[in-house]
Amino acid sequence: MSVAPGRVLIADDDHELAQLLGHLVHREGLTPLLAKDGKEALQLVRAGDPDVLLADLRMPGMGGMELMRKAKEIDPELPVILIT
Repeated sequence: MSVAPGRVLIADDDHELAQLLGHLVHREGLTPLLAKDGKEALQLVRAGDPDVLLADLRMPGMGGMELMRKAKEIDPELPVILIT
């Protein structure tokens, strides 16, 4: 029986940084899920996709702190890492 690799949701408005983080996550055997902003990230959280959320602290529209609060309302057990 194989275990599905962990899914890391990366929310960052800097496309190049998100791609780099996604590559690093993939290289570690995990599945990266990329979101260009907080709104898109919340859609993925609602879908039940991520095992952990890695979010940029400063994004236009919805920053990482607000995203964290809203994501925790949806999934209180979701681990969140804020980066800047």
